[in-house]
Amino acid sequence: MFSGRVSKLEIETEDTAAIIMRFISGTIGEVHLDYIQRVYSRTCHIIGDEGTIRWDYNTGEVRYYSAETKEWQIFKNPLVGY
Repeated sequence: MFSGRVSKLEIETEDTAAIIMRFISGTIGEVHLDYIQRVYSRTCHIIGDEGTIRWDYNTGEVRYYSAETKEWQIFKNPLVGY
């Protein structure tokens, strides 16, 4: 894990962190956190042999890309906006 204060933000914690993990299965995961980005972003990407899943908090969407069909499916969160 690497973290630190790399900006001039007046906060009492690290403003950036990069975390790399290896799970028991051998899978590698990476987490990036920061307060520096000018545009708010909260997403999660899961990448595997059979495809990719992308979640976007801002849009309320989950997208699934199938490696077999080479197409995206979009699932909208019906609760967004309530």
